[in-house]
Amino acid sequence: MKKSIIFSAFISLFLLSSCGVGTYSVSSGVDDKAAISVSATQKKMQVVLVVDGKNYNLEAVYHQDFKKMRDIKKTAANTIYVTPGQHQIKVYNVNDTHSPIVSKTIILSVGDHRVIEL
Repeated sequence: MKKSIIFSAFISLFLLSSCGVGTYSVSSGVDDKAAISVSATQKKMQVVLVVDGKNYNLEAVYHQDFKKMRDIKKTAANTIYVTPGQHQIKVYNVNDTHSPIVSKTIILSVGDHRVIEL
């Protein structure tokens, strides 16, 4: 009788300890970055985008193509990735870097994609 009680206690302890749930971690969501693109009414317009004092030479997305496709997020060649927060933006024509076409302050959240229209 004593052996069966010990055996039952051992089996119960074994079964209870093997049924643990465990800890699982899952992460998802958007990357911790934001994007800026430039759209223009002229085809193949070369611009200088200045974000917080850093220059980026790029070709603006043609405005009509952007309105038709709405697929500007996949145009990596003319998209600048920045950290979320407040940024000073200036856009210059590549041939005239003295007077900006656009000059403004923007605030971007995580995952935002701002299109600067010229």
